[in-house]
Amino acid sequence: IAPRYGNPITQGLLQPHQVPVTDLAAEYPFDISLTLMGEMANTNVGSPSHKTSYYRNKDDLVVKLSQRGYLDRDFILVVNNLKNESDAMACSDLFEEGQHALMAFFSPRIESGASKSMTAKVLVDCSSSMAGDSIDAARRALMGIVAGLAKEDKFSLSRFGSTVEHRSRGMWSGTPQAKASAMRWIENVHANLGGTEMAGALVTTIAISDGGQSDILLITDGEIEGIDEVIEVAKKSKHRVFVVAIGASPAEVHLRRLATSTGGHCDFVAPGEDVEPAVLRMSARMRAVRATDIRVEWPQSLTLSWEQKVQSYAFENDVLNVCAFAKASEGFNQLGAVKLWGRIEGQEGEVLMGEANLNLTESSTNIVARLTAYAKYLELGRARNELGAAQSLSAAQALAVTYKLVTDETNFILVHERADAEKAQDMPEAHKVPQMLAAGWGGTGSVARGLSAPKLRVLANRAASVGQNSLNASLGAAFGNMSTPSVWRTKNRVVASSGFDDFPGDGMDDFEIPAFLRKQTADDVPTARGVVRQGIDKRNPLFWFQKDSSGGRHSIGTTTTGYSGITPAGVDRWLNLNDSSLWPTTYAELRDLGLELAICEWLEFEIGSGHIESAVVEAFIAVIQAFGFAKLAGLHKTVNAIKSVISPPKTTHFDTELATLTHTGLQGIQAGKWPNSVVNFPEVATA
Repeated sequence: IAPRYGNPITQGLLQPHQVPVTDLAAEYPFDISLTLMGEMANTNVGSPSHKTSYYRNKDDLVVKLSQRGYLDRDFILVVNNLKNESDAMACSDLFEEGQHALMAFFSPRIESGASKSMTAKVLVDCSSSMAGDSIDAARRALMGIVAGLAKEDKFSLSRFGSTVEHRSRGMWSGTPQAKASAMRWIENVHANLGGTEMAGALVTTIAISDGGQSDILLITDGEIEGIDEVIEVAKKSKHRVFVVAIGASPAEVHLRRLATSTGGHCDFVAPGEDVEPAVLRMSARMRAVRATDIRVEWPQSLTLSWEQKVQSYAFENDVLNVCAFAKASEGFNQLGAVKLWGRIEGQEGEVLMGEANLNLTESSTNIVARLTAYAKYLELGRARNELGAAQSLSAAQALAVTYKLVTDETNFILVHERADAEKAQDMPEAHKVPQMLAAGWGGTGSVARGLSAPKLRVLANRAASVGQNSLNASLGAAFGNMSTPSVWRTKNRVVASSGFDDFPGDGMDDFEIPAFLRKQTADDVPTARGVVRQGIDKRNPLFWFQKDSSGGRHSIGTTTTGYSGITPAGVDRWLNLNDSSLWPTTYAELRDLGLELAICEWLEFEIGSGHIESAVVEAFIAVIQAFGFAKLAGLHKTVNAIKSVISPPKTTHFDTELATLTHTGLQGIQAGKWPNSVVNFPEVATA
């Protein structure tokens, strides 16, 4: 369990003594041995989380770790090429005479015809905990999603941490231009946005104009304390939430709850595991119709004393598990088949989606009955939360005690009997056992490259040498290799005092990026050619749009929503101030001049397709000069005059076809405002 963002007491609903303590000096070994039997012994098996070895024991396949493991990550075993889509078993319950525990597993078959187009708001977690392996996997997932988009699909891109950044105000179509723009945005996705304010991020993402119903595709490690608020926001929005969970220790329970409560799905990608299959599966689910009104039909020879409620919906190739307790008057030798029924959206009548023969098996540890009892315990807990019934509490507690389950209503206590002379005279003191830091968390090493455990041990030795009080400083030092300077921010007062949003601590305040890391903004910059490159006055609102202290934007005449940077008059002014040898010749140099990314992408993908880059930039400069905005601006002394008078001259003839095309695309341009079709590229152009 990785450190989680937020307040563990008010949001995680833990008691103070229950709050986990993470210690870099803690080190707990881990080992595991698995025996696969029957059909599973003849499948393709592998582990993306650990190095494993395999050997045959007669007809069984035994899986063991090939090197020492630690309790710093989930153990994951992937089993491919199973022949049967469904299976079922019955096992005698050693705690209840005559009773059997039943378990069935289904992979529904849904024949739905052609798939639908996809409308997805993609939201990626860029908080500090995603650094390292997790953000690398997130980028690969994003690229896989964008690459698979068709022209009729709609999508938006957003990333979040303590704040939210949306690539566009609306939905883009899956055109080549939009996909190329999205890929460029993805390349600059880093885990540099501080904390994990997921609820606020969902609110603003939901608000993106979509023209109808759309889904949310969330890529995150889910490492937050409180999930209830996030679930409530998602449910009220009527958006289905599909989750790709990233990392060695994602918050599995949180993310599954979020997905299933909205009608979506959750898939997991471990470090080192191929992310593309998970993305393809998720994309297929978002396009496909669902099966609803699902029910399980048990053999008529059984008398059920309790049956688990099956999930109300399913997608193709999902896995549905269901348990039950039952008795059989004629024994369990001839049990029959368990069947899964459901309705396909848009079709009438029930269809059979899965069937499995119920096979009798033995368990000396009563594990099947205990797993079934735990499923019953969870349902009793949900009933108590909904109805507030005291009867459910006593029933759940009795069930947990009978089947020896560690739950919210039971404790696991080891009692050591002492002789009277050895008994303690004072009250016992509580002792917390610290946990290991999750492997690769926040960029501390790389699970995928096998660098995590050695690096953690080095950090642990450092932490031990300076004392426990310096733990937070050690954690902060682990982020020294981050490629992008981060500023951690949070709305939570408790966390704000730590200086590190994803790890509770004390003794540090929020901080700004050091001055030497900030982008230099000098107006006059010497160049390698010996010519002085002169800058424009960025305080002049005619030449430069910038955010003011209240979060608004300075503008002339009309607002320029979503744009901050150099204006058309600013470009013209800069060209007049500088020698032509210093003028931009590439899109990158235009960006350096102060043009926002969307305008450069408009030039590259809309105007410059099939043309030489330098020729496109040259044509753009020629058109801006032809407008003569800087000269017009010099004729007016007041902002009011500028608002009412300045407009582009009627320039209709150019020497090149590229310049004519550029001029046509800039219709609506003003001295202080770029056209909306350019600023909001590609959402306007491809709508």
